[in-house]
Amino acid sequence: MVDTNGNVAPEHLTTYQGVQVSVAILPDLRACGDEVRQRGYTFAIILPDGGYRSLATQVDMHIHPAAHNLLPSPPAPKLAPVGASRHGFGRAVDIASNAPWSVLSEIAVKHHFTHWVSNDMPHWEWGNVLIPADVSSTAINNAAATRRKQNMTSLYNIANTPTVALAGDSPGTPANWLETTSPALIKSWEDSHGPLNILSADTYASWKKAYLTPLTIVGNAAGAPADLTHVSSDLDAIAASVAAIHVPTKATIELS
Repeated sequence: MVDTNGNVAPEHLTTYQGVQVSVAILPDLRACGDEVRQRGYTFAIILPDGGYRSLATQVDMHIHPAAHNLLPSPPAPKLAPVGASRHGFGRAVDIASNAPWSVLSEIAVKHHFTHWVSNDMPHWEWGNVLIPADVSSTAINNAAATRRKQNMTSLYNIANTPTVALAGDSPGTPANWLETTSPALIKSWEDSHGPLNILSADTYASWKKAYLTPLTIVGNAAGAPADLTHVSSDLDAIAASVAAIHVPTKATIELS
C-alpha cells in the first residue's frame, strides 16, 4: 500500500500522547517533548486531532468543526481542502506549551520541526518541509533557506545572542538580509512579522550566505549567464533618489 494524504497504512502510524503520528517522527517528537519538560515547561499535543488526520477526519472537521476543538478564534487558520491537510501523513503536530516562544522554537528546530504558518501558532511539521510557493509567513526549511516568499517575513536569531536578521526575497542584494541587535527594531519586526526563529550559529551563517548569493539566469539564446551584480547599486540609487525628494509638510499644502 502506498501512503496518500489521509490514507496512511496502520503500520506506519503510532500513538503519542493520545494521538496518532507517523512512526518516522516519533523519536524526534518524544525528544522534543522531553527536552521542553526538562526545562520546566509543559508540552502536549492538542486533542483530539493534533496529529494524523485521516480522510474521514478531514471531512468531519469541515462539517463539525466544534467537535474537533476548532471553535472560532480569529485570526483562525483556514482548514485545508479534504485530501490536502498538512496533517494527512502524520508528520505534522499541533503543540500546546507554556514555554516562551524562543525556547520552544529553539528546541523544536533542533529536533527537526518547522513552524511556518503564522496564523496557526501550535502547528509544527517534521522533516524537510515543502512550503507552498504562495505562502507569505514565518518560514523555516530545515534543509536549506527558502527563497520563495514574496516579502520580508522571516526573522532569524542566533541562539543565545542578540543578533536578528530580517530575510526577504531580493536575491543577491543587501536588502535580502537585514541584521540588527537593536531591541527596539527587533520588537518592531516581531510586531510586523511574527516571532523569531532560533538557529544555530552555523545554520545562521549558511542561510545568510544562501540569501545573499546572487542568482544566475540565462541571459541570451546561447545560454550565457546574465550578470545581476548591478541590482544592488541600482536599488541603492533608487533609494537615494527617493530620499532626496522634498515632500511639503501638511502645513504648507493646506488650503485656507
